[in-house]
Amino acid sequence: EKAKEQADAEALTAREEMSVRVLELEARAMGADGERDLALTVKAGLEAKVAEAEKAKEQADAEALTAREEMSVRVLELEARAMGADGERDLALTVKAGLEAKVAEAEKAKEQA
Repeated sequence: EKAKEQADAEALTAREEMSVRVLELEARAMGADGERDLALTVKAGLEAKVAEAEKAKEQADAEALTAREEMSVRVLELEARAMGADGERDLALTVKAGLEAKVAEAEKAKEQA
């Protein structure tokens, strides 16, 4: 009976050790799963930040393009206005020259008369 009790005790100890080992292995597996889940969460967060940064860059590029287009339109407007002013000045000079010619003609005609 003593040998049977000792065998039972050894079997119980072996079962307890096996249970502890199984629990250790399960805990290690859960830890690995937890680490994997954490890594996946961090990766998803980083991917979201990258996507957000790319979207912000695209928006900034679009705003810069719009600003450049608006600047180009403004430059064209100013150039057109300057050309218009040059045209008006040229027209005024032409009219003035024409009037001066008529005055000179009238004076010449007056002198001849």
